Amino acid sequence: MSSVAIFGVNSSVFPSIFEAITSSTFKSNFKFPLRGITRSKDGKTDTSELEYYEANDEESLKQALEGFDIIISLAGPSADFDVLAKAVISAKPKLYIPSQFGMDLDIVPFDVLGFKTKHSRYVRAGGIKVVDICTSHFLQKGAWNDVPSQALSLNFEGDKAIIRGDPDVKWAFTAYENVGQTIVSVISKDPSTLPDKVRVWSDKITQEQLLNRMMGEDYPRKYVTYEDSLKESNETIKRVGIRAEDFLLYTQTVSASGLLDFDWDSKELVNPGETLFKWIRFEPTK
Repeated sequence: MSSVAIFGVNSSVFPSIFEAITSSTFKSNFKFPLRGITRSKDGKTDTSELEYYEANDEESLKQALEGFDIIISLAGPSADFDVLAKAVISAKPKLYIPSQFGMDLDIVPFDVLGFKTKHSRYVRAGGIKVVDICTSHFLQKGAWNDVPSQALSLNFEGDKAIIRGDPDVKWAFTAYENVGQTIVSVISKDPSTLPDKVRVWSDKITQEQLLNRMMGEDYPRKYVTYEDSLKESNETIKRVGIRAEDFLLYTQTVSASGLLDFDWDSKELVNPGETLFKWIRFEPTK
């Protein structure tokens, strides 16, 4: 059984990880309680399955991670990735899962969140087994009409939906519960058998399918070519850098590129024959 420390328990991904790791499918592979690392324990209560540990600087983070077999990072963009990298290397875990969830940053056609790929490479160069888990866009649990548009690369301008590129280009998404199940399946395996990158998806859809499901076939559209979207993305990054308010532009542009219609994946490695869990499919009608 492996001991697990998770950095960033306030992340939206954490509940799906906790649900999977405490399930009957995976629980016997791990030691409990897990360690949940947070900047503040206020309002948090330790249980037999999860104990919280405060860490606010490099020294306290090193202490928090020391002795754990597996470290999972759910760090957001505001985290100090240099401090995190040094702490992980110091802890010498058997396996490190960085917060690479989402788009496969190695194939994104412009420089967005590049600090995440640099982080993975730095920790890997420090002698740690690092596995990047790429899930493409997220789908919130149990929702289609109330799904956050930014999670599924759908954007609006006034009373029109923006469609970038070919509306019938497919792109992958992963449901939140499948994200957690994928992470836990990966950390259940012998680290020496794992590749440096794992790529999964629950299903593939198009902008047109998503818009029809959420807003109906008659909802007005505004069409923007992929080439214009790519130009706008590069010019925006050059002018103002990476900003949260521009992120829908970036995710939609990547979706329109066709690069998220993956030509390879790790689904059989993670979930052979769907024997561990079921991939959640897109429902085209209400």
